[in-house]
Amino acid sequence: MAIIGFIGLGIMGGGMARNLAAAGHQVTGWNRTRANIPDGLDGVTIAGSIAAAVKGAEFVFVSVTGPAAQMDVIFDEGGLLEHVLEGALVLDATSTSPELAQSLYEDFAEQGAEYVDAPVFGSRDEAATGKLDWLFGGTAEQFARAKPLLDVMSKSATHIGPVGTAAAMKLVGNLMVAAQFVSLAEGLAIARRAGVPDAVIPKVLDQVDFGSALLRNNAKSALEGDFQPFFYLRHMLKDAHLVADLARDQGVPVLGVPAAVASLTSAVNAGYGDDNVSALVAWLQEASRSED
Repeated sequence: MAIIGFIGLGIMGGGMARNLAAAGHQVTGWNRTRANIPDGLDGVTIAGSIAAAVKGAEFVFVSVTGPAAQMDVIFDEGGLLEHVLEGALVLDATSTSPELAQSLYEDFAEQGAEYVDAPVFGSRDEAATGKLDWLFGGTAEQFARAKPLLDVMSKSATHIGPVGTAAAMKLVGNLMVAAQFVSLAEGLAIARRAGVPDAVIPKVLDQVDFGSALLRNNAKSALEGDFQPFFYLRHMLKDAHLVADLARDQGVPVLGVPAAVASLTSAVNAGYGDDNVSALVAWLQEASRSED
């Protein structure tokens, strides 16, 4: 049994923490907004402070919304850096920049703790059912130490390389996801305007070789007007900005990223930020009607 502190019990972190507790580990969690802690976290002790959540913890997971939230929970008074146990392994599942991950590694090392970037692919359902795809940026020894815990929460766990490489791979993956959502929104808008029946579109995507599960499932729910959040649209916009920053830092011209940022920004400004990212479909339908 491992003693685990868990910082961030939202859509993703709540499911992760519950699975760790169900596997017999001692899990104490903390969330910045207590009212946002999901129901059903059986076996997870809810702490009133970060200090209480990580007291005695040999492993600490962080799952928050992005770099700004990371800075808050790590560096604010009473934050993680102040209370992390010497020798603890901090696994940060936050989608963030490689540069920040490398900087945090140095900050925690000064406190005698070990920091790794460990972002995930998947959303609410995968977190709840323990079927996330974990990426790991750290040493082989750290990966071996963490893997029994990652296996409880994942269908795959891949050691990418040193700290920062997992954060980079996560952003690369999210770039590809964003491109699919933008193309889905545009494709559905065109199909509807051209008179293609809604019921036919998911059927075609089930049959063709380019019809990924992401496209099929989100096309079906979007056509039904179901935008229940599995991954907030505003979070995809945050990640798209991180991708743009990473591409610029690496000197890679990315023509599709500015277009994705523009579409996501327009959808957020139109009030869809707290919907699922597939709400790009609804925004583009609305924008199409405004052109009539």
